[in-house]
Amino acid sequence: MNSVRTRLMIIISAVIFGVYLIFAIVSYSDMTGIIEDSAKARLGAATKERAAMIDARLSLVEHVVNRLSDYVKANVDPARMRSDESYRSGLLKDMKTECMDLAQLTDLVGTVYIIPDPELYGKPSCVTLERNEFGGFSTAPVTDILKYDETDWEHVGWYYEPKQKQSKLWVKPYIDKNRNIYMSSFVAPIFMDGEFFGVTGVDLNMEDLHRIMDSSGTDSTFSMLFSSDGQVLYQKDYPVGLPSFQMDGELQKNEDAVADSYEKTGEIIHIVWNGETCHMMATRLKNGMILGILIPQKEVESARVRLWRRQLLILLVVMALVFPVLWYALSKIVRPIRELTDATMHISRGELNIPVTYHSNDEIGELARGIRNVSKEMQEYVTFLHTQAYTDSMTGVGNKQAFQALVPTLDKKIREGLADFAILVFDIDSLKETNEKLGYEYGDLMIADCGRIISETFGSDNVFRYGGDEFLAVVENVPDDELKICLDRIGEQVRLLNLSARSYDRDIVLSAGYAVYTEGSGDTAKDIFQRAYQKMLLSRHHNS
Repeated sequence: MNSVRTRLMIIISAVIFGVYLIFAIVSYSDMTGIIEDSAKARLGAATKERAAMIDARLSLVEHVVNRLSDYVKANVDPARMRSDESYRSGLLKDMKTECMDLAQLTDLVGTVYIIPDPELYGKPSCVTLERNEFGGFSTAPVTDILKYDETDWEHVGWYYEPKQKQSKLWVKPYIDKNRNIYMSSFVAPIFMDGEFFGVTGVDLNMEDLHRIMDSSGTDSTFSMLFSSDGQVLYQKDYPVGLPSFQMDGELQKNEDAVADSYEKTGEIIHIVWNGETCHMMATRLKNGMILGILIPQKEVESARVRLWRRQLLILLVVMALVFPVLWYALSKIVRPIRELTDATMHISRGELNIPVTYHSNDEIGELARGIRNVSKEMQEYVTFLHTQAYTDSMTGVGNKQAFQALVPTLDKKIREGLADFAILVFDIDSLKETNEKLGYEYGDLMIADCGRIISETFGSDNVFRYGGDEFLAVVENVPDDELKICLDRIGEQVRLLNLSARSYDRDIVLSAGYAVYTEGSGDTAKDIFQRAYQKMLLSRHHNS
């Protein structure tokens, strides 16, 4: 009897071990996929976030140059500028003022200039301003373009390249030999009546761009900047880039990989950097450069090692528990073990409704009750997560929890000096009366209509339903005058809605107030919200 029990114990133990091994392999395979997806999602989110931050600033640089180009075309008479000294003097003064005003739109502007053709208008006809140590702009030395040959790219490439191509363009980052600054430029040629007038452009100091790239990095991820042909333009160990002829064999392989694969946004590229294999995700920026976010492969592998160790620990614990139980009650344990093993496999795949029918007062019964409790608690937790979702089901905008989750992000931007946002608070003054007179069905329609109007103005991703009759909007990089225009637009939409066929027995009254974060004020996002809320209350008092 004992020998049979021993043999059965060995067989069953082997079966249990085999089943567990299969489960461990399947789990490891699934977890490996999850780890890879997590790394991919992490890189993708970091890449999109930093690319959006950089592109937004590059767009402002392009906007400045386009506005200057339009200004010159609308206000300059080339013939008078060549012949009338008084006209030219006044015009240069106006152009300087325009340059100074537009350059304040973004902190990336290092130098802004309007350079008429020196062969036609002479060197003194230029307007060149550079950012000074106080954040304003001062007159900068004018490059003597005629002193250099057209092929001298490091001195005058920014002038001749757009002239020759007759189009706006981003100049590949270079070390400006005139000022010994690592920079990139966006330049637009100006043609009037088919004749080349000159160029207008903005130089941005690459160090400012590098600070944006590195500002949201972590200990494990880091940023790199490549040219469209894969040349390294920036990495924190190589702040002025790394020309191809200085690359060793491994770095040249990186160059080829990036140049061939950058367009596959969303896919991970494997490259070797400083002798270490890294996962990289890349995307092209507005200026043609390629932004890459990297994470060392060893960090991803470390998660797999931890997973194997946990699997081994679980196996040892299970075997230590199973042997005494098998020895004591082998005949009673086969069926419940099979049922419980089946249940755990289903639960591990997310099938939480699998029934566990075994009941007893022994240890196996306790295990069965434990599995049932785990399944029940997991179902409750999943339900809780769904209940706590960040979307308001009635309006389709974010809910209060979504706004509260955004507050730490806004506070982080404040701490890092990157904050430029406003919070707007709206209140439906007429909702209570509508609910009382017509019923909550009409009140819900009123809430949905107001949410739609606010979302159409600010975008549903930026709007939150904070309470029953309150909405919030969080907008970034929007000037105060544009906010007022947006509020006027909302007021007009409410007026039109009140004139439409749908009747709420009384007009919708939407009170609004907003507050803008001011750099250096010491305010937190919560302070901005409170100020906006108080202004909304004043507006509601005025409407009543």
